[in-house]
Amino acid sequence: MKKGSHSPTFAKQDSFMSIQTVWLHVGHGKTGSSFIQSALAASVPVLDAVGLHYPIYRRIYDRARAGHVSSGNMAPEAGALRNLLDRVPTPAGTTDILLSNEGLFHALFRKERLIDEVREAFPGAKIKMLLFIRDPMDHMISSYHQAVKRSGFLDSLDTYSENYSIPSAVVGFLDAAAAEGIELTVHNYSRHADALLPLVEKWLGLAPDALVRPPVERVNRSMTNAELELQRAFTRHLGKESSRFISDPLCDRLPDVDSETPGMSSEGLKRFLDRIGTLLSELNGKVPADEAYRIGTEADYADMLAVGREDSMNLFSNAQLEVLAEAIGAHIKALQDQLTMRSPRHSDATEIKSASAAPAEMTKKERQERQRQRSLRMAAKTERERKKAERETAKAERDDQRSPRGQSSPAA
Repeated sequence: MKKGSHSPTFAKQDSFMSIQTVWLHVGHGKTGSSFIQSALAASVPVLDAVGLHYPIYRRIYDRARAGHVSSGNMAPEAGALRNLLDRVPTPAGTTDILLSNEGLFHALFRKERLIDEVREAFPGAKIKMLLFIRDPMDHMISSYHQAVKRSGFLDSLDTYSENYSIPSAVVGFLDAAAAEGIELTVHNYSRHADALLPLVEKWLGLAPDALVRPPVERVNRSMTNAELELQRAFTRHLGKESSRFISDPLCDRLPDVDSETPGMSSEGLKRFLDRIGTLLSELNGKVPADEAYRIGTEADYADMLAVGREDSMNLFSNAQLEVLAEAIGAHIKALQDQLTMRSPRHSDATEIKSASAAPAEMTKKERQERQRQRSLRMAAKTERERKKAERETAKAERDDQRSPRGQSSPAA
């Protein structure tokens, strides 16, 4: 094991001595990973039948199989592989293991050195890796959508483009994989967006159409400009966790809505194209010619320029409004239920009642100030309850992945 490795000792290492090949689908992000992972989850019985085990926790399995966003089956953190293998039974007759998470792109060869954990868990097994890349302009825009949707990003596409660095990370990943002697297959998502599963089947040595297609054609779609602006507005006032009742339900329940491209200044566009163009001359020499990156000219992206978009109308369909009303309404109802469970002596109902019964001799200004102070206290209580609920939800999700409870094999 290399110096600085964080790899743990696998107590059940002997049970995996028969594994011949470890298949690693490593992303990277915004290259159809959720769609592929949905198909893999739906295909667990098919894969088990040919000796290819896709170990997955029950909750993630159910979400992925239903066509919702998931993160695959192996978390990109130290110890996650050991926990997964300990808690999800390996079927008899298993010869190969399949692991998928786009976060592995960042964690396999960096300080986490998860590649060492993989080798320790499956000594002697051959490692085969699948990496999807994507043309920089398309990928940068899609990543911007994801940053707004999930990471609370509030700034413009211009600002986001200045820090976009995935092509540089790809160079480092390709070099590291080559240095480790790993058999790496690279495909460009921009060339194969409508035919991802045939590529995965070929990589795994499966028969054509062996994998079960997800129930939806798009998983984790990007957003419309109206959805982007609404999410940013909620993020400004409630934080990035608001994605749970804004962008997440919109993308999960309306997967067929076409995304839109936010505007970009001509200066920002030129800077981005110049910077990326220089990098691609080096990068394209490291990938197969048929999968090489492509980048257009300023004229090719003229329709992206942010002319007159600053105060544009943001329109929603009736279906989008229905999803938003239901999701936001459910969130408000949950907060109301939490408040009504509090002690009657401190309940909001009591405070509202006392506010309405303010002495008649109080001036209008005094009554307004008193009500304002009570409203501030109520808002503070609501915020505390919201944060508590989020902590409990996050803890439950961690426990679901790390504790033995409920972690039986989905195929069982």
